[in-house]
Amino acid sequence: MKKHFFFIICLLLILGGLTIYTSDHFASYAHEDAYLDYAYELANEEFYLEYAYQLPHEEVYLEYAYQVAIEDRNRINPQSRIIAYNALHVIRYAKLEIVEITIANNAPPIIETPLLAGQIPLHRPVHIDPTRPMVALTFDDGPSKYTWMILDIFERYDAHATFFVVGRRLESHNFIAVRTVDLGHELVGHSWDHSNLTRLNADQIRHQILHTNAAVEAITGVETRIFRPPYGATNDRVANVSRELGFAMINWSIDPRDWQFQNPQLIYDHVMSRVENNAIILFHDVYETTVEAIEKLLPSLIEQGYQLVTVSELLSFSYDYLNAGRIYRHGRI
Repeated sequence: MKKHFFFIICLLLILGGLTIYTSDHFASYAHEDAYLDYAYELANEEFYLEYAYQLPHEEVYLEYAYQVAIEDRNRINPQSRIIAYNALHVIRYAKLEIVEITIANNAPPIIETPLLAGQIPLHRPVHIDPTRPMVALTFDDGPSKYTWMILDIFERYDAHATFFVVGRRLESHNFIAVRTVDLGHELVGHSWDHSNLTRLNADQIRHQILHTNAAVEAITGVETRIFRPPYGATNDRVANVSRELGFAMINWSIDPRDWQFQNPQLIYDHVMSRVENNAIILFHDVYETTVEAIEKLLPSLIEQGYQLVTVSELLSFSYDYLNAGRIYRHGRI
C-alpha cells in the first residue's frame, strides 16, 4: 500500500457552475484508494471536474502524485477518465512551477528580444526537424463524439493537430478538450456559437473571441492567442478587434470540403493531390466520414515524409512571432 500523501479534488464544474470544495471536505479522501473510489462516485453522478488538486509543495510529493495520476488514468473506467485527465493536467502544471523555479535558481539568465505590442511569441519545439516537410491538420466545429476517435488515430501515430473549438460545445465535452491538450494537441477558439463575425458589431466580436478563449483556458489551463473565424470569414472590423485583443487569425491553404462531400475517398484524394510543405489543412471533427478519411490519410502523409504538427509549431519555423490581427493560411513556402 502506498504512503498517504495529500492529493485530492478541490474544484468541480457542475452543470455550468463552479462549486468550491475545501480540503476539509475531502479530508477523508486523502488516501489513493479512497480517491479512486470517490472518482468513480463523481463519474457515476455525472459531475464534471475542472481543476482538481490539493498538493504539497515538496517536489518529491509532486513526483509521486504525478505517477499516481498516470496510473489512475490507465485504471479508471472510461466514464471516469475526466477525473484522471484533469488531475494529471493540473499536476503537470504544478511540476512545471518546480522546474521553472529550479531553472531560475541554477541556470544563467536567458536573454530574449522583447516583443512589441501586437506581436505574439512562438516557440520552436526541439522534437520537430525543420529540414523535413511538415503539415498542420486542423479540425473545426467540435468537440464532438468523433473528436475522441480522431484523437485515438493521432495517438496511434504519435502525431499532433490543432482543434478549433466552438465555445458553447465545451461544457458538455470538456473531458474531450482536456484529453486533446493532454495528448499534446493544440486547442484554440472558433467563436462561441459559430456566428459569422463579419455580420457582428465590434462588441459582439469581442464576446465571441474572449468568451471562447476564457472557456478554453478554464478547462485546459492553456492560454492561446490565435483563433479561427467561422467560415474563414473576416473583414476590417474583425481584423481590428483581433488586433486590439492581441489575437492572430488562422485560416487554411487546403480545404477538402469534408462537410460537403462526406466521402472518405474524395477527402483523401483531394488532400493527397494538393499537400505540400507548410500547408494548413482544414477538416471538421463532427463527421464520421472525416474520421474514416483521417484513418487513411495519416499513414500516407507520414509515409511521404511529412511531420504532422500543430499550427503554432508549423508557423514557428516560418516566423519568430505572429502579428495580431493578421490572417495566416500556411507557413512560408
